[in-house]
Amino acid sequence: MAQFSVASGQIIDPNGNQFIARGINTFLGQADAATIMKTFPGINAVRLATTPSADQGAIDTLVQGLTSKGVVVVIEDHSSSGGNPNTSSGQALTNEANWFAGLAGKYQNNPYVWFGTANEPDNTANLAAIPAQEAAIYNAIRGAGSNAMVLMEMRGGFTNDAAQQSASTYAGMKNVAWDTHYYGWVSKYSTDPAAIAKGLQDQIANAQSVKSADGTMPVVIGEYGPSTTGSGNYDANGLQVVQAVDDSGYGTLAWAWSAGTDTLVNSSGLTDFGQMVAKHIAAGASAPSTPPPTTPTTPVAGSGTDTLQLSLSEDAWQGDAQAVITVDGKAVGSTVTVTAAHAQGKSQTVTLTGQWGPGAHDIGIQFINDAYGGTAATDRNLYFNGATLDGRPSATPAAALYSNGTAHAKTEASPLVLHLSEDAYLGDAQFTVAVDGKTLGAAQSVTASHAKGAVQNFAFGQAMAAGTHDVAVSFLNDAYAGTAATDRNLYVSSIDVNGSAKTGTTATLLSTSTQHFSVVV
Repeated sequence: MAQFSVASGQIIDPNGNQFIARGINTFLGQADAATIMKTFPGINAVRLATTPSADQGAIDTLVQGLTSKGVVVVIEDHSSSGGNPNTSSGQALTNEANWFAGLAGKYQNNPYVWFGTANEPDNTANLAAIPAQEAAIYNAIRGAGSNAMVLMEMRGGFTNDAAQQSASTYAGMKNVAWDTHYYGWVSKYSTDPAAIAKGLQDQIANAQSVKSADGTMPVVIGEYGPSTTGSGNYDANGLQVVQAVDDSGYGTLAWAWSAGTDTLVNSSGLTDFGQMVAKHIAAGASAPSTPPPTTPTTPVAGSGTDTLQLSLSEDAWQGDAQAVITVDGKAVGSTVTVTAAHAQGKSQTVTLTGQWGPGAHDIGIQFINDAYGGTAATDRNLYFNGATLDGRPSATPAAALYSNGTAHAKTEASPLVLHLSEDAYLGDAQFTVAVDGKTLGAAQSVTASHAKGAVQNFAFGQAMAAGTHDVAVSFLNDAYAGTAATDRNLYVSSIDVNGSAKTGTTATLLSTSTQHFSVVV
């Protein structure tokens, strides 16, 4: 049976379409399946906050009632609603893992049953206990024969520092996503919509700094609401936070059917918070589903500061199409196997790294295993759909390879290249660049570690006439928590124009600021 899966940082449903959760949280016994669906028309996901000691029959009744209608149920261990430490170990962890294993085995043929690890895990005295607990839960689910989606909870619901210290724990996992929680305190109760949105994006970037075997992990905002504490009044920015989450484009699960101040439904019907969520869910139900833009492969080469990405697809017959990729006539990496079906409009991104520089380059895509059985249905072919080198698209049109041979793509020299690195902390450094006061494109994130001597190239198509120009690099999101290890910084190693390195273009940005460089062309 087809399952949900992960591709290109997105969750893909069993029909091959992108799945964006729009739903709510509920405790067991608060509402039955029919009431939930009637109250929130178009709902496609419910996070069931429950415990290993809960009535298994009641869990099954709700699961069957929702999943039979195509609504995902995330069964999550909500034994802890906070506290530090609150992680499980020893026999307690064994018991928790066994509970997940039993559910996973029971529902292994129901793709609409997902699992969520323990709620808001925290253990500042032993951060490694958090990934250890999540790995035990994941392994128990997989050991029961289930490939279901598993949502990994961030420490305290808001930070991935524990996962960053144990990134290898998650590197081999598949079909996993991050579950992050967003409330008003994160933006320091600011009522500025930009600050609220930025706080959410920083939290998501922090989550996605840790990768899985599928690459970038999707993010589901597994809790959000108008009150940080769940008691008393709404936060000053409470409903603005709800709106920011609803507008974010990420999967959302509002907290909760009945939960103190964050209640969606009361005796009078939907609260104002509930009305906002219901509108958000209904809007998602009316939006058409879209297929994922790409099906990624694991990077197949190597080392270097330049990144080449090719979009490929195939007609498969008696095996998949294979290709060898060259740059300027030299093979890069190992043989690439293409699995994305051209006839279904799918495309596969192949990522390679090397040291090629900002000049013009010839990219070769060599089809090496053509096969033909006499009909269109018995024909293996390879399709080249496009390429970028350090973000610069090739000017070469798409090509179809119906027999063994090589298609060539030409990438033009980039007029402007920035060489950047960062100190990462709670997410990556972000920047924009402007030439003579004109900003070039949107903000971008730097991932190359300055401490490790890595440098990342960012190429821009902005041509500059002869003369003196102002190139301004703006560091957008400084963060600092008092130590060198908890400090986000941006470094400019150099700037190239028309393939020539410019002197005087080195800078260290330790706070949110703009560095101007006078560049002579």
